[in-house]
Amino acid sequence: MKLKRHINFINESDTSSDYAYWLRYKVPDHIGEGDEWVFEGDYVIGKEDEMVDNGEFNQRIPDKVTGTFDCSRIGLTTLKGCPKIIGKNFFCTQNEITNLIGGPKEVGNEYNVNSNKKLTSLEGAPEELKGDYHKTKLISRGDFSAAECALITLKGGPKKISGSIAVDTNKLTSLEGAPIIGESMISSDNPVDFEKIEATFVEENKEDLYNTKHGYWQGLFNWMLSKNMNLSEIKTWPQDFLNSLDGKYIKMLSSYKGIKKYDL
Repeated sequence: MKLKRHINFINESDTSSDYAYWLRYKVPDHIGEGDEWVFEGDYVIGKEDEMVDNGEFNQRIPDKVTGTFDCSRIGLTTLKGCPKIIGKNFFCTQNEITNLIGGPKEVGNEYNVNSNKKLTSLEGAPEELKGDYHKTKLISRGDFSAAECALITLKGGPKKISGSIAVDTNKLTSLEGAPIIGESMISSDNPVDFEKIEATFVEENKEDLYNTKHGYWQGLFNWMLSKNMNLSEIKTWPQDFLNSLDGKYIKMLSSYKGIKKYDL
């Protein structure tokens, strides 16, 4: 496949919105169906552009956007057709999507899907947000934000983020599946039994988050023991946590408050 690069220039002296729209969003004539379309600059779609029918894009979108791609508040129910590579930011807030399938696989800076009230899964997200580098210098970190959605799990989401992650105000009952992060994690306002404990565990362990032969939950428990936490003060224990324990841990926990209701 031959790469064909096209820059869309707008004549600033022409005040016609129709003319500006045509120049900005029209697929260049020399870009064939099998050619890659690279858009230089920011690509921002508004409701007035009428580029969505029945929750999907009704026309071709560039394969790569070198700047920011913003498709917020336009009634999308799917990310099918989105650019696969975005040089700066991906903004897709306040839509009707339920997962991230079809969305970009590379984003240079921020990946933001806040306030998608039907978003229950992060499936389809990029595996890693590396940030944007100039030569070897990090000029913008990679942040991931899916706050005020309806997430029930972090599994299927990014595995590594150079910046921070925000998943506050969702329906998460645990932070299992959280990525390795470079900065901080915001996870408040979720029904997570261990919210503060898990968030601190994720932030402190970073590279070693999943480097345990016992997996996330027993890694978390070993970390709690290393911090000399008073386990008797914990009122309830997440069911997934209990289900993951082997005999040694069950025996250790059997006398603690909140455990006997599970008949261990």
